[in-house]
Amino acid sequence: MKRGTSVNRTRFRNPDAIAYPARELTRLVPRYQKVSGARALAVHLTREGNRSPSFHAMIDGIERLASQPYTTHQH
Repeated sequence: MKRGTSVNRTRFRNPDAIAYPARELTRLVPRYQKVSGARALAVHLTREGNRSPSFHAMIDGIERLASQPYTTHQH
């Protein structure tokens, strides 16, 4: 089966269901490396274009933290 067919893409509709994403990426792109691959993928990630519930939860958490006033705790 050719890469990019609708049957093949169905597997990736719920990215959180992929048990070993690094292994899957390596299968698709044999030269994939985790750190450089993550950096290369990061520029393409958007909230609107991402179906991952965990990605949305992470972004929501970051936005919540960013909206809180910064405080330092002195002991």
